[in-house]
Amino acid sequence: MPDRTLLSLHDFVRLYEKLTEEGGALRRVLGRRTERVRGIWTHPASPPKHWYNIPAIQKRLNQLASGDAQTDHRTFTAQTFLKNGGLRGLSMGCGAGQKEIQWMQTGQFDQLEAFDLSPQRILAAKEAAQQAGMTEHLTFFVSDATSFHPDPATYDVLIAEASLHHFHSLETLIPRMIHWLKPSGILILHEYVGPARFQWSYSQMAAADALLAQLPSSYRTRWNGRGVKTKHHRPGWLPMWLNDPSEAVMSDRVMPLLHQHLAPTLIRPLGGTVLHLLFDEIAHHFLQPDETATAFLELAFNTEDHLIAAYSLSSDFVFAIFHRSS
Repeated sequence: MPDRTLLSLHDFVRLYEKLTEEGGALRRVLGRRTERVRGIWTHPASPPKHWYNIPAIQKRLNQLASGDAQTDHRTFTAQTFLKNGGLRGLSMGCGAGQKEIQWMQTGQFDQLEAFDLSPQRILAAKEAAQQAGMTEHLTFFVSDATSFHPDPATYDVLIAEASLHHFHSLETLIPRMIHWLKPSGILILHEYVGPARFQWSYSQMAAADALLAQLPSSYRTRWNGRGVKTKHHRPGWLPMWLNDPSEAVMSDRVMPLLHQHLAPTLIRPLGGTVLHLLFDEIAHHFLQPDETATAFLELAFNTEDHLIAAYSLSSDFVFAIFHRSS
């Protein structure tokens, strides 16, 4: 299989679905890069069709990050690395603000600022902060990483949760980010760091296909109602760029560049190498799993763990903490 799929027959099927399901899809394809990205993230919430929407997977991610299925990475980080409190932080690509509210609830931040490219999501974040009574200490604003220019050494903590893989020009952005940190500052990462543009390997897709074939068809009906999921397809690079230029644009460069410019404090792989593909579009069947779904989740978890350990497959998701080395 080639290193990069530019266009496939499956891409035409997905394009038809987007044009017939999503208002403004054609305008997004034809618009400027920034407008296309902003158009993708217009809605504050997304449907529960992704692997991370599954409660059992959230517990698994907690276990891998903190060592305790009931303790998420935010609570673990606050208790282990942010114990002195009174911190000023910045969250990049905050979305609708729920993650930032949870960070504030740890009690370690005096001020937490957060930005996102989508005005609609920032509006939702501001409303959520107001409802939580946090507007005095939690600030949301519209921006993107390339146009944000704070004073040097402003922040104790930078937070990147499912955001850095959407940022382009990381070769210049990451060195800039370092200067936003105080000399003792840290970067907290909870992120997709797998193949750019989701150009998954043959072994990943084969493993996901083998698992999918063991699942009854009633658990494989897709979220949007368009048939039954039968196989995994690597998305074409060109359609991905046209639809959302930010999606996984430099995801495979995140960790190498961070290691180049920062020193690791903690790195914990989160897997997702198979599960990310497997549960895409069918996650809604596993939100309140019955006996069959529960057994399949256990099978899928064990299979991914075995494949990563036995065949040295890379983990596509990671929880990590980096600090300034000088």
